[in-house]
Amino acid sequence: MMKPDQSVKTALTDRFAGRVIAGFIALISISVAGLTGCGAARSGPPSGGPYLAGGFVPDPVPYRVYLPPDWDGRTPLPLIVFLHDRGGRCTDLQTSGVISMMSAMMKTGEMPPFILAAPESDQGYWVNYHDGTCRYADFLCGEFIPAMRTKYPVIAGPAGEHLLGVGTGAMGAVALGAAYPGRFGTVGAVEGQYFDTLGASVYIGRHAFSGLRQIMGPPDNPDAMKVHSIYDRITSRAGVRGTRFILGSGAYADWETTESNEVFRQHLAQLGISNDFVTYHGVSDRNGRLAVVPIFVGLQLGDKRNQGDFLGMPYEVIMFR
Repeated sequence: MMKPDQSVKTALTDRFAGRVIAGFIALISISVAGLTGCGAARSGPPSGGPYLAGGFVPDPVPYRVYLPPDWDGRTPLPLIVFLHDRGGRCTDLQTSGVISMMSAMMKTGEMPPFILAAPESDQGYWVNYHDGTCRYADFLCGEFIPAMRTKYPVIAGPAGEHLLGVGTGAMGAVALGAAYPGRFGTVGAVEGQYFDTLGASVYIGRHAFSGLRQIMGPPDNPDAMKVHSIYDRITSRAGVRGTRFILGSGAYADWETTESNEVFRQHLAQLGISNDFVTYHGVSDRNGRLAVVPIFVGLQLGDKRNQGDFLGMPYEVIMFR
């Protein structure tokens, strides 16, 4: 079993925007109590240590590290950083049984060995907050990943660094891949949503209760919304410097998620950017997204199969490389 380390252009089409814009206008006119800053509305207490303290977030960040079975501790391995979704925890892959499953796959040779590190954020949005209270993007790339590289023998360069997120964690992973071009070999993103400036405004309006104004900015501020427009951040093949994106959504995902994934996939393909797109027939809730993580990890670590059956769940992969 993988051992926990205890020591330390548009994601929303005009059709979609037309359907929700009326609701958005109504929502932003309502005063709703939300977050007032980083950690103000964590859904339950943090997961507990180990912790990593840094200068970009006010409180020490809980995390877990899972090491492959029978690893000698010296051979350099790839590092996958897992980003949970809104309401998730750094322990999600362990409590869901996915860690045990991947450990078994490594023991039988179905999956190559790797190190998995899972930090925990207070809300599952892995960005630098608009109100300045938390800078999770800077924490991940400036403190957390360097700390993992210092502690463990990680393969040098992009081949050694990979991001994988689910839900809002997928959105954060893609944003980080765009913000740090060429740093990550792959970015895996399970059922995220991807926006232009209008789409970001609509998203915040529809989730006003969660305090997204503090995290993402006012929906009527074009400059703030442009920060979250993946179409303004990924504009050329040269601009991503070789990072491969692995997107995916399930057959039962909501319409917005399915649509935004497909439009973003087409955007990447039109720019000639390497990407894989996974479709699967599992349930599209947190447990369903976690269940397909081994498929995405396999693709990140070199699996070239374009279809398969994972635990009775058929899946297909559209590869553009």
